[in-house]
Amino acid sequence: MIWVIELTLILLSISAALSIVRVAIGPTVFDRAVALDLLSGIGISWIACYAARHRDEALADAAIPLAAIAAIGTAAIGLFIARRPNGERRTWK
Repeated sequence: MIWVIELTLILLSISAALSIVRVAIGPTVFDRAVALDLLSGIGISWIACYAARHRDEALADAAIPLAAIAAIGTAAIGLFIARRPNGERRTWK
């Protein structure tokens, strides 16, 4: 069963590398925002798999606040993107 976790960690690492490439090359701010959101999810998943592999409950507990911080960061990026160039807020009506 350990090999499944090892394979998952490898695949998550590859996914993180591809997500970093997407952040670097863009081309739009929307692509970068989605890639950063994906990268935070991959990081949390990586921590959870690593904690399961080494049976470390403290690491598993640390993933929960990181998920909350990532959700707040995603909302903040969404608000930043929703602003118009002249500073007005968009209305969603």
